[in-house]
Amino acid sequence: TLDVAGPEGFARFVIELKDAQCLLFGAGGLEQIGRFDAANTAALVSELARILSRSARAAELLALDNPSSALRVEARVPILTESEPYPLGARGIQVEANTASPEYEIRRPGDPRRLDNSLVLEIRASTEVYLTIADVDAGGNINLLFPNRIQAKEFYPQGRIPGGEIVRIPDSLAPGNRAAFNWDLSPPAGVDTIRVFASESRETAQLIRSLIEQAALAALHEGLTEAVATRAFVHGPASAQPPASGGDWAATSVTITVKE
Repeated sequence: TLDVAGPEGFARFVIELKDAQCLLFGAGGLEQIGRFDAANTAALVSELARILSRSARAAELLALDNPSSALRVEARVPILTESEPYPLGARGIQVEANTASPEYEIRRPGDPRRLDNSLVLEIRASTEVYLTIADVDAGGNINLLFPNRIQAKEFYPQGRIPGGEIVRIPDSLAPGNRAAFNWDLSPPAGVDTIRVFASESRETAQLIRSLIEQAALAALHEGLTEAVATRAFVHGPASAQPPASGGDWAATSVTITVKE
């Protein structure tokens, strides 16, 4: 079913009929997600159902959080120079709040890799963790970005990063970078949300990655809830028994705008 938002409601999508075309926009009504032939009703309904159902699943992923976590994880898009991302720890660079989403262009086949069509993230966790990075695109598709099957074996094996340090993923936009991969922006245009999960436990990280790839988000929610409960459970007085370790996890997001 499709619920129409009332005057006081919140619409996750905006649908506009114009010149026999059905235009689908994001919640703000500015970023176009899709354009469909309104004359072909069956195809239109099928395509809208596909996008809206995927978006609902993506919303479940973005809602996964662990407010009781002792972990702290930060993620951001670094400020880049024309030749290369600035060196980690360079003077004069500081993290500041910015409510505007960084803007990128879709990288077409044959286009040179530029700062505005290939993504780099800088991530810092409060302790040594296993990272999992997923992308939720404007159409609601969920893609596991890191770890991936093509990265170099020595590039943060199993997604494990040190604590307290800023790490860059991938490490460079240049050909032959240490990561052995790049994140090039591809269709659809719109707002993408990058979800970053950090886990003390390799088993929890593997659970997150496996269920994201299967889009089994209900099972993922159940598994992460169980991990938190296992970590928090102790026998006897809290003062006498420390919490079980290894199950703690945390998540954060970075939002970017992708344009044609």
